[in-house]
Amino acid sequence: MVNGWATIDCLRTVSYAGIPYAKQVVAAEDRSLVASLISSGNLEKFIIGIKDEGDLQRTGDFLREKLTEQAIKNAAYSIDAASLVFAHTILDDALSAFLEITSQVAPAFWRKRIEKKKIEVSELKDDCSFAEILSPIIAKEIATIRRNASLIEKCNLLHQICKPKAGTMPATDYKFDSAILLKLDQVRHDVIHGDQLGKEMPETEKNLKYLRDTWNYFFMLMHKSFGLRIDPAVMSKPRFSPNC
Repeated sequence: MVNGWATIDCLRTVSYAGIPYAKQVVAAEDRSLVASLISSGNLEKFIIGIKDEGDLQRTGDFLREKLTEQAIKNAAYSIDAASLVFAHTILDDALSAFLEITSQVAPAFWRKRIEKKKIEVSELKDDCSFAEILSPIIAKEIATIRRNASLIEKCNLLHQICKPKAGTMPATDYKFDSAILLKLDQVRHDVIHGDQLGKEMPETEKNLKYLRDTWNYFFMLMHKSFGLRIDPAVMSKPRFSPNC
């Protein structure tokens, strides 16, 4: 989670900091392109209504300005789109990891879930305990969920498993809302499949914060239900610059 969000934060900080310089570069390229269109006579062929040199220059200036403006907008939209996809991935991976952990701390839930699963005779080995027989079946079930279940389905499962004592969850402004996550999941889907590319993504900062807060919510849910804590000794070194 730390590494993933450091990546997102650096992407957004560096990208937006570089936009003013990038705008100068893009504008120079667009000036060259439009000048080439004007000198070759192609601009007059492509654009209807150019009557004289004044019209030609004004049309060229307008085209250059709009090309640069759209390029910068596309870059900003792409930064937001990539950030949302990354944030969704971080949360989805965390939920999958939490579900895997629950197989160790809430085995009764998983035993009940797989109680109707068929077992191959080859899976029954001499001197195997009941727990040893169930362990790989539960692991396979969780792997299938990790691979195929949606973000909301994983959230619902964790809510079924985690039962913190009333009043133990810290008071925050965050409120779990499946409708918000479904909406963000659809936006992610549209980005990946191209429908959202090149389009503005309103409230990106708000949506990123909600995904980050959802991670914190489920971590606290696991902490309050099963005592889950972070061991600094096994944390990987953060892959980010202190300047980000």
